[in-house]
Amino acid sequence: MQIFILATERSGSNLLRSILSAHNLIVAPPAPNIVSYLADYYQNYGDLQYRDNLLQLIHDCLDLCEIHPNPWGLESTAEEIADKIKIPTFWQVYHTIFQSYAEKEDKIHWVSKDIQSYRFAFEILAELDDVRFIYLARDGRDVALSMIKSDVHGKNVFLNANLWKKEQSQMLKLFHSLPKNRIIMTHYEDLLNNPTFEITKITDFLGIDFEENMVQFHQSEKSEQAAESSKYWENLTKPIMTSNYNKFINQMSLQDIWIFESVAGNQLSALGYGIVVKGPRIKIPLIKQFYYWISNIIQIKINKGSYLNEPNRQERKDLIRTIYKRLEVQREYSLFRLLPP
Repeated sequence: MQIFILATERSGSNLLRSILSAHNLIVAPPAPNIVSYLADYYQNYGDLQYRDNLLQLIHDCLDLCEIHPNPWGLESTAEEIADKIKIPTFWQVYHTIFQSYAEKEDKIHWVSKDIQSYRFAFEILAELDDVRFIYLARDGRDVALSMIKSDVHGKNVFLNANLWKKEQSQMLKLFHSLPKNRIIMTHYEDLLNNPTFEITKITDFLGIDFEENMVQFHQSEKSEQAAESSKYWENLTKPIMTSNYNKFINQMSLQDIWIFESVAGNQLSALGYGIVVKGPRIKIPLIKQFYYWISNIIQIKINKGSYLNEPNRQERKDLIRTIYKRLEVQREYSLFRLLPP
């Protein structure tokens, strides 16, 4: 079984990944973000029927797994992966790499938490045999607040609200269009408040038994390795933080709450989250939106130094730049990508 976590960044996907990884049938490695970096550009490798093209794609994917703050240690070569692939496609490469890791760890099922997977859900379903999606939703105002506190995410509520709105709109559409034996929704807040109940719902959906050590995920060797590799994953060695929600109420200004709800109020309501600021929604002038975009880029560049100082972060950045240069991919900041359509 291939399990994909669908979530916006800062929604607890690493928590859920670690919980699932504690099951004795499941492996859930750190996200290599192969989908995020390569799924839009794999055609640039050329016809994958040609072995050289296939090997280059596999080699890049393996590098993304190993040049990582928490490397997989897979040890398989590109040639060994290629020999296992019957139909050379991007998603078969992806599946074979994850399946090889599952075999190395003596597990049956694997989990991917690549954040961009929701964009390719129908391609994944068309190519892989036994796919399950877990849609993890979190109150967008807490997501925005967590992003602002991070070194590498959006630094203002307006841009974070637009990102959250865009991604939740697509995930909600996916949730309502897929058969219920393919996708389940869980809320981050419910996972914190009643973990045993929520995890059991997930294991029932997956057709496997609940295991008590899933609640005790923080005691596992994998969680310790992840927490040691990055400050962003330090909480993985702590028990489930039952009060880690609704922080926006005390830590976000009423103005910022109003901005977020004006942008993404419909999505908040669709996911069952209440609206705090009643009345008309605020409209952000275009010049203010431009200011948000420019200041966001500047602040991220200033704050990113500590992020790149972590093991393999700079090497990973250089790897992605090298891959894109070879594939002739141009990825530039776009004002219109960050602003609402």
